[in-house]
Amino acid sequence: KGKGKGKNGHCLRRYFQYDAQMSVPSDEFDHERLHVYKKAAVFAGNADRIAQKLRKRRRDLAEQLERASSSILLNIAEGAGEYSSLEKKRFYRMAKRSGTECAAIFELAHQIACINADDFATNRQLLLHIVRMLAALSK
Repeated sequence: KGKGKGKNGHCLRRYFQYDAQMSVPSDEFDHERLHVYKKAAVFAGNADRIAQKLRKRRRDLAEQLERASSSILLNIAEGAGEYSSLEKKRFYRMAKRSGTECAAIFELAHQIACINADDFATNRQLLLHIVRMLAALSK
């Protein structure tokens, strides 16, 4: 296994979209250059819109979805700001757990007919992608 490579030899750098020259000053925060952060931001926006619909029938699920989807984004940002590799991984693992929590909330909301099949399928796929990226970053 080479440096920066995952289990199957895939380079983990594809999950990062850092500037080619890290020494060059940037007008972005570290987390803003992460591909996974950008995906998580899209998901958080989707989750917020769905939580508004969900609130009418299941306020508890709506509030939990808002917290968990925000937690994905915030933990990615906090991890990206860390210098220690172990700390980065810890935050990415927390974000991954929040992602799987969101998946369970979406499943339940779909099962009780609080969200439509399209919203469920689209966001489930997005979450799968996010969770896979976070799993790779936390190894």
